Parts: sequence; C-alpha cells; structure tokens
Amino acid sequence: LVSLTGGVLWQSASMGEGDRCASPSSFEPLIPADSADGVDYTCPRVSSCAPECHDATSSAESGAGLSPLSGFVDSGDAQGGRMRMTRLAASTVVPAAARRRLCRGAGGLLRGFTSDLVGLEISFAELAGQVQRTGADGELQWGDESDVPEDVYGVVVVSIVRDLTELLMRRRIGAPLKLCLIRMSVAMLMMIANLGLQVGILTYTRQYIGNASVRAVQERFRRFHAEVFNASGFPDLVKWSGYQEKDSICEIAMSETIFSYTILFLWTLTMLNELRTAQRICFVVYELPHCASAGDMLAFQDRIIFEGRCCIVALTTWARLGLFMLVVAPKFMISLFLLHIGSRWLITGSFADMILNSLALGFVIEIDDLLFQTWLCRAQQQQVMNTKFFFAEPEVMHLREVDARHLQGFKRTALYVFLGTSYLFLYMRYLQSVLPPDLSEVRTLCADYLVEASEPICAHIGAASASAACYPYGG
Repeated sequence: LVSLTGGVLWQSASMGEGDRCASPSSFEPLIPADSADGVDYTCPRVSSCAPECHDATSSAESGAGLSPLSGFVDSGDAQGGRMRMTRLAASTVVPAAARRRLCRGAGGLLRGFTSDLVGLEISFAELAGQVQRTGADGELQWGDESDVPEDVYGVVVVSIVRDLTELLMRRRIGAPLKLCLIRMSVAMLMMIANLGLQVGILTYTRQYIGNASVRAVQERFRRFHAEVFNASGFPDLVKWSGYQEKDSICEIAMSETIFSYTILFLWTLTMLNELRTAQRICFVVYELPHCASAGDMLAFQDRIIFEGRCCIVALTTWARLGLFMLVVAPKFMISLFLLHIGSRWLITGSFADMILNSLALGFVIEIDDLLFQTWLCRAQQQQVMNTKFFFAEPEVMHLREVDARHLQGFKRTALYVFLGTSYLFLYMRYLQSVLPPDLSEVRTLCADYLVEASEPICAHIGAASASAACYPYGG
C-alpha cells in the first residue's frame, strides 16, 4: 500500500498468504521482522492483513486489489474526505499503531472514492495532479505547479522575481553582480523590443494596409451598386453581364458567409488563446501569497542558491505591481488590439487573401517567441524553464476536489468558446463597418459566374493530342 523507501509498494490479488510487501528495486522486506516494535510486517491481502495492519472495520470492505499509494503514509484521518501524506525515510521504524492507521486510512479512502480505479498503478497525489517539494526546513509540501511562459513575458517574470532576488542575495554575501545585471538588462531590452515591434507592426498595418484595404473594397462595392443596380435597388442583368469588375466583386470573401465566418472564427480562437494565457498569468500573480521580503519569494528545489530548479511561492507588493504593469497589462492590450485589427483587415480581402492575411497576422503573435529563441543564450532559456509557480496546499486534494477543479476548467473553456462565438456574430452583424452584413445580392449575381470561372479549361491532359486540343497553336 505504501512505499517507505522511495519505491512503489504494491500488492496484487494473486499474492499468497504471508507474502511480504517489498520494494521493487530490492525485493526485500521494507520493515524487517525484527524491527523495534517486534512486529513482523507482512501484508498478504488487504482483506486478510496481519493483525498489525488490519482491523475489523476495514476487512469486510477493503477488497483484494487496491490502487497503490506511492511513497506516503497517512498522518491524519481519511474519513473526513482528505488524506495527509508524509514520505518516510528508508530507516524509519513504523509503529504498529501507525501501520494500523495507514491500512484503515488508505483502505477507507480508496474504498470510498477510487473503487473504480482498482489495479491502476498510480498514486493518489498523481491522480490529483499535485506535486511534492521539500521546503527549506526539510518538510514535505504539497501543491499545484504551473509553468512560467517560455517567451519574452516569461523572461520578464523571471527577471523581476528570480534575478532581482538573486541580485539581493549576491549583494548581501559580496558576490559579483555582473551576471544578474546583464540578465535583467537583456530582459528589459527584450520587453521594449517586443512591445515596439508588435505595437509598431500593428499600427502600420492598420494605417497603411488595413485602412487602405477597407477603402478599396468599399469603393468597389459603391461602383457595383451604382453601375449594376437601378434607383429602386433591383439589379439590371444586362448591365451585370457587361460589368468589367466581376472578378473583384465576386471574390469578396464576405459574400460567402460560411467561409468568412470560419476563417474569422479560427482567428478569434487564436486570439482567445492569447487572452487566456494573459488571464492565467493574471490569476497566478493575483493569487500568490504576499511576502514582506524579496528572499521569501523563491524556494529552490535543490537548495542551491543561484542555480537549479526553483519555485515562485510568494510575491512582494512591488513585484506583484511590476508583473501586472510589465506582463499582464501589455499582454491583454496587445491581444485585444490585434483581435480588432485582424478582424477588420481579414474581412476586406478575397478568398485567398483572407487565408494569407491570417497567416501574416500570426507572425505578429510569434514575435515574443522569436525573441526568446534568438536573443537569449541557452543558459538564460534554461533558467526560465526551471522556474515554476507553486501554490502550497496543506493537504493532498481529495478526489471530489480534483473532479470539481477539472469541471471548473471545462466550464471556463466553454465560457471562452461562448464568448468567441458571440464576438464573431456580434462583430459581423453589428460592429464591423466595412461592408453591409447581408451580401446576398453579390452571392446571387455571382453564383453562375463563380461556377464558370472555377471550371477548368481542360479536365484531363494525358496525351499530346489532348494538350494540343486544349492549348492550340497559332491563331
């Protein structure tokens, strides 16, 4: 049921009476028969455990095959829906009372809430999606861990929290400050370059490309109404048959509702992903506990001061304010600006232009990733990758809490999809000012023309004679 040496201790339904619970690495009894309390710790089956590992209240309900709990002993009461876990060292002697409590707690927990997971070789903590880390005092801590973004914004997060803390540490012990200052300077330069490039490209795109495209398509549509329709608003088919700008009118992507809505929906999802990333960073920055000293913001996993994997466990007031101003706010503003400019520009083009323009706009989104890959040395990239946000929890989450959290995630996803779909219809019907929302007149007049224009001259060209017939020489 439990690993006492860092291995996984498990039993199967086929284990015979008297089989010992053994470590997979050594296949030796985890607690010798001549242990300090003189109890031979044998675990044949949970339903028929030795008296020291069993009681009458759990024997009738436990069952033969249970999901293993890797490396943890129950240090509390599992009947309240939670299970507090503690990893034991290899030399730890477990009293008989603790072993009885372990069997009751693990059996009751699994019996009540994981009976459908019998036989799966997973630990309860892994099922809960939580991680374990060792604190500075050697105490095990449980909690949720989230990644720092591997882009320019993540570099700024690490610079404000980790590099600044390291700078203060180095200054306190008289260590050189040059490396920290270089890393912080690079981070600030990258942020300035990222904002300058993204805002500059969006501004120029809106002024010289987006507005020009809007005016061009509006002028074409105005001439179309003036030359093809009469004063009563009915089309003149004779004028339409001789109209010289059929190509430009019939290729307006907005005239095909399904196509234009599909491309714009994909673009909206792309920007919702950026907004959701900004929202997640915002929630992390807001929910991290407060600390008074910069040295309390970090917890180094391997207890090495300036290297290795570390967790951001708290934030000072100034660090939190800096993250909101330099990371969260710019991310939100650029994403919203790009969503508006992109939506306006995309609906002005032809079918081919709509796809190509969406790819071109995607390049603007990737600027922060591009700078991260090209401007940072590998060591600083690794530093960002090794930094995590960590939210400590007093206990391992119960399955009901895990299910509730996952369901909450599905609800948030559904909300984002609903918001994206609502934005799409509201924008196309009421918010956009490029063309009238109903272009059925264009679709009706262009139906026959598009069929004719898309029909190939030669469907099959396999022989020289067929090629000559399709493309004759001379006049």
